[in-house]
Amino acid sequence: MTKPYIDVVERAIEPPSTVTQAGAVVEFSGVVRDSEDAIRIEGIEYEAFRDMAIAELHRIAIELMEKYDLLELVCIHRVGFVPKHQAAVYVRTAATHRNEAYRANIECIDQLKRRVPIWKHPRLQ
Repeated sequence: MTKPYIDVVERAIEPPSTVTQAGAVVEFSGVVRDSEDAIRIEGIEYEAFRDMAIAELHRIAIELMEKYDLLELVCIHRVGFVPKHQAAVYVRTAATHRNEAYRANIECIDQLKRRVPIWKHPRLQ
């Protein structure tokens, strides 16, 4: 198992290059929509306790890498203002088989939303 790549950034997300020995690589980008609760928005302002967010993301990544026998897990979340149509979060999981890679990717986002101290504030148009 390699170390997970975890970061919280204040710029556009630029994922590192992927592993090549995996049989399955699943990538997810969570993109800011045009509206929040049916109200048009310019984008979303994300705030976080960066050190705590990174620590919790790292714990989640280690749990998932062990549970799904992952070869790679990358999770990058953006903070600050993220305009609509840009990625606010990126997750990549790599495993020998696709089921593990897909399930780990979905669970990573679910756990991130439950456990990581990152908050969003939509900016109205």
